[in-house]
Amino acid sequence: LRGQRIELGEIEVVIMRFSSEITNCVVVKYDHNNLEHLVAYVQTKIHFNVNILRDQCTNQLPLYMVPSLFILIDQFPLNPNGKIDRKALPLPDFSLLSLNVTDIVEHPHTKIQQQVSSIWCQVLHLESIPSINMNFFKLGGNSLLLIKLHHAYQMHFNQSITISDLFRHATIIDHAQFLEDHQITIERQWESFHITQGPASFAQTRLFLDERVRFGVASDSVATYHIPLVYEITHNSVSLERLQRAVAAIVEKHKVLRTRLIFDEKAGELQQEVMDAISVEIILTRVESERDVQKILYDEETNSRLFDLSEGKVFRCHAIRRSTNIDDDVLFPCDILVFNFHHAAFDGASIDIFFHDLQQAYSTDRPLSSCALDYIDYSIHEKDINMDEAKTFWKHHLNDFSNQHLTIPYDHSPTDKNILSGRGTTITIQLSAELVDHMLILIQEHEATLSQLGLTTFYTFLFKLTQQTDLCVLTVSANRTRADLENIIGVFVNTIPLRLIIEPHSTFISLMQSVKDLALTTLPYSNLPFQDIASTTNISMLQTLFDVETIQNDEIALDSQILLHPFTSSITDPYSVAKFDLSCSFHYNTQTRSIIVAMNGASDLFETSTIELLIHRFECLLDQLVIKSSSTPVCEFSLLLPHERELVDQFNSGDELLFPLNILPIHEQFACRAVEHPQKVVLVLDDQSLTYAELLQTSQLVADHLMNEYEVQPGDIVGEQLLGKIVKDFFNYLSESCSVINIYAPAECTISALCYKIGGKEHEIPDNVPIGRCLPGRKIRLLDKYRQQVIPDGRSTGEIYLGGIGIFTGYFNNPEENARVLVRLSDNDGHFYRTGDLGRITTEGQLLFAGRIDFQVKLRGQRIELGEIEVVIMRFSSEITNCVVVKYDHNNLEHLVAY
Repeated sequence: LRGQRIELGEIEVVIMRFSSEITNCVVVKYDHNNLEHLVAYVQTKIHFNVNILRDQCTNQLPLYMVPSLFILIDQFPLNPNGKIDRKALPLPDFSLLSLNVTDIVEHPHTKIQQQVSSIWCQVLHLESIPSINMNFFKLGGNSLLLIKLHHAYQMHFNQSITISDLFRHATIIDHAQFLEDHQITIERQWESFHITQGPASFAQTRLFLDERVRFGVASDSVATYHIPLVYEITHNSVSLERLQRAVAAIVEKHKVLRTRLIFDEKAGELQQEVMDAISVEIILTRVESERDVQKILYDEETNSRLFDLSEGKVFRCHAIRRSTNIDDDVLFPCDILVFNFHHAAFDGASIDIFFHDLQQAYSTDRPLSSCALDYIDYSIHEKDINMDEAKTFWKHHLNDFSNQHLTIPYDHSPTDKNILSGRGTTITIQLSAELVDHMLILIQEHEATLSQLGLTTFYTFLFKLTQQTDLCVLTVSANRTRADLENIIGVFVNTIPLRLIIEPHSTFISLMQSVKDLALTTLPYSNLPFQDIASTTNISMLQTLFDVETIQNDEIALDSQILLHPFTSSITDPYSVAKFDLSCSFHYNTQTRSIIVAMNGASDLFETSTIELLIHRFECLLDQLVIKSSSTPVCEFSLLLPHERELVDQFNSGDELLFPLNILPIHEQFACRAVEHPQKVVLVLDDQSLTYAELLQTSQLVADHLMNEYEVQPGDIVGEQLLGKIVKDFFNYLSESCSVINIYAPAECTISALCYKIGGKEHEIPDNVPIGRCLPGRKIRLLDKYRQQVIPDGRSTGEIYLGGIGIFTGYFNNPEENARVLVRLSDNDGHFYRTGDLGRITTEGQLLFAGRIDFQVKLRGQRIELGEIEVVIMRFSSEITNCVVVKYDHNNLEHLVAY
């Protein structure tokens, strides 16, 4: 079923176990509309709530094994042999399935229920609602449609339920009850001031300053707040003359598209002024190749000179002619239209408004009806909203947040967060139809939104990537909380920080419930401008953002015959802009039931190859979470890609033993040989030679000297980490044929478990010499603190666990310490020793030593390896013979001191 191998008998056993009243059961697979479904026929004399049976199946079976429909039957039809006649079973009603009906059917029976049901039909574009008990989200609703429903209630009933209440109780019967019980009259509609000058909105101010301060400092900065909408003509032709008139009508109606922003030095605030008339002329460009198209589109997105906020130039229209047609007045199929807006005058919710008005203006050629409220009116009204309660909430929500930087695997260190170019890389992937099906089923089962599922996955991804549990991710709020703002073009969106403390051993489902609760808790306070949240809580600009874009209909009809379709270039160019270090977004097309995931990273911080790796890790994690989400703790999921798993499997174990286990250690072999052949020559150097007896005596003298003069005892650490600098000195005294081998293992693992052969003098020797791979018979694991495999990328750090032969049996008379350091990782691998050493696996499968856990400290929220600092200092000069870095606390501030 959808790629999964299923034993139908297992499902039947779970159903039969549900009740003694069930006397028989059969599960059948059907194909409907090119989709595969399981249907459970249940023989029972009594009728019960199918939802309870479905819940039991969900708890005891993987999600893909839960039947789509349950049909209760008094008696199964039998064939002449007395067996169930499957062909005679009643056919399922798949119309119920398409509406996700899982509730008892109950029709509206009060007037207000009928009114609410009618509003639902309008918002969800359905002819009827099968039952007033059905959940809004199971009928295809999402958070944007819920806001539309909220606006419809305001207009129809002149009263308002909070959006949080609508979400928590998302059925017709509950909404009707709320409207009856809570006679809350909404505030009067905002009135227009009929002005052309006034203060800029909070959102305009945020974007204006952000563009100039955060991104305007770097010399190579690009525009970060352009919104280009790119469409290809797919059917019929477009008259440029009519299109020009339609564009002019839109600019006339929506004054924000001809509004300039100027900073008032005296008042110390940003002001806006509506210009009397601004002509937006359609630019026409002929192109010869796809590369020419790509250059134009990149320029539209990144060229900061295209718009001038101080002159009111915030909207432009660009026609790209690819066809051989020479008529300058008409565009034909394959030609492209670019409608480009500056974000200071436009947001995501404005897109539908713009195309609705464009279609009306182009097809009728009549003036558009004016707006009852202009954007400048909103800018004044929003400043009258009391934000005290919201400020208190955000201060509490972000109280004690460490404001630490996430330890994301940057390629370039974020040394100065104030200097960013705004250049970015965006990599996209389309999720498989099977995975999307699982995701949509999961959110319906748990009455969640796609945004909540995606955000939960992103939190889990960041947790697995960084091992940090206190996470704060930015999300976007539409912020159109009033019905009278629904049809106005402008920038209303707000960025809000959602802080979540992850419990690593919680399941994905429980984590998603926490995200749902978090979203509902923050929703009433999402209108507090981000700049006020930042100043109230002292948080800096956060690094990550997650967003979902829902596409209801991607085709645009300019009239009954002209179709525009979103343009996708045949040349894949990942270069774009980046407002944050790392952002992730879902683009969900409701018509095709497809999801595209986009991962965007700042080019100042990431190479393109790293973003590609990150998005594939995200996809891999999403697949695991959705399919295995019922009971597995999130800390046990993996970000390893298939090729990395192969690398880790090869790395984890040495070759099979090529020698007997009863062989003596080398020092004992030497002692035996010295007893057998004391006078035999063992070493020859130039004209000198040593016998076994002489060498044994000399080595014992050295041992006595160490023990007597330096108080060295057995078990004391007398070596040091092998650095490239030391090895280079070795080769100055060695012959060309001599090799240097770096061998690693603690005394508890009989001194040697891994080794790395270092090249000769002519080879480049790394500063941090690898400790290599397993010796024969040894086993190694590099694990995080939840004992999960660390990514072999040369960056991710984990603790070294050693197993196989040579592992000691424990410390004498110290059972507590033995229980701590000798652990079983699986039933088949025996004991592993926790070394307390840290390491990293390179992409070539070599292990790098990265210091001790004891030397890993947290400084102002950052996890730091003191050994890394010491290596950099040692590299500075050959005159530096040793170095140690220590952490001190002084006046409640943490400092590092290098000796």
